[in-house]
Amino acid sequence: MTAADELFIAQMSLAKGYFYLFKIEKKLFVGPKGGEKWVPQKPKLVTSLWEIEAYLMGLVDESYDPHDNDPAATYYYIVTKDPQNAAIDSLQDRAYGRASATIDLQSTDGSMARKTIVINMPQIKTASQVKKDVRSKQ
Repeated sequence: MTAADELFIAQMSLAKGYFYLFKIEKKLFVGPKGGEKWVPQKPKLVTSLWEIEAYLMGLVDESYDPHDNDPAATYYYIVTKDPQNAAIDSLQDRAYGRASATIDLQSTDGSMARKTIVINMPQIKTASQVKKDVRSKQ
């Protein structure tokens, strides 16, 4: 995977938004005197498809108490990120070229006539377009 591909994937994930499913499991710790205690561990990212589907279908038990000594008690939570319009605009600008922007200028006292300035951004060429241009000039 090239650096450009990685940048595109990162930009696309921002444009689409995303969610992550995490879980907190318990682990048994035995003290120096032999006492047992179930302690919550650090959150882990859930990557197993069957586990994500089970959570979304409501098949996972949600009764979690951090002080409970139930070893099977696992806490799940979702972290979401909304899509970003700036990322969508950036992808569209790269794919279709930036749209022309207009600026209207007029003085507040009316001494200057109204002027409109149109700004046309140059079209960004892809690597394949640059290669094609180089070949055609040879």
